[in-house]
Amino acid sequence: MGLLPGVRPLPNYRGWKRVGHQAKKTIEEKRESVVKGIERALRGEKGAQRFEQFDHEHGTPVIRVLYANQALPIFDGQTTAAIDPTCDRAELWRAVIEQIRAGDFDREIEQAASNAYQSLRQKRQAPPRAA
Repeated sequence: MGLLPGVRPLPNYRGWKRVGHQAKKTIEEKRESVVKGIERALRGEKGAQRFEQFDHEHGTPVIRVLYANQALPIFDGQTTAAIDPTCDRAELWRAVIEQIRAGDFDREIEQAASNAYQSLRQKRQAPPRAA
C-alpha cells in the first residue's frame, strides 16, 4: 500500500489529546453547558437529552435540568418538578436559564461536576471485568 501524497506516518504517536479537557472547567463554562443542553432540547435537536416528559401516574408534565448526565436538585432541593400543563413553557425555560446564568444554581452544578469526576475516577481505578 502506497503513501498518500503529503502524508508522513508517525509510529506510536502519543500527542493526540482532547482539546479543552486539560484545564478544569470554570463555573461559567459549566453554567453555559447546562444552558446549551436546555436550548438543544427545546429546539428538538437530534441526540439532545429530554428535560420534560408526561407522567401518567401524576397526570402532569415533569421536568428536570441536567449537568453531566446528572439531574440537578434545583427545585427546592429536588431533581424533578411537576408543572402546570397550561403554563407557558417558553417563559418557564427562559426563567430557568436566567437563574442558571445568574449563578443561582452554582452549588448544585459544582456538586454534579464533582460527582461525575468521582464516578469517572472510580471507573478508571476499578479492575477490568472478566469477559
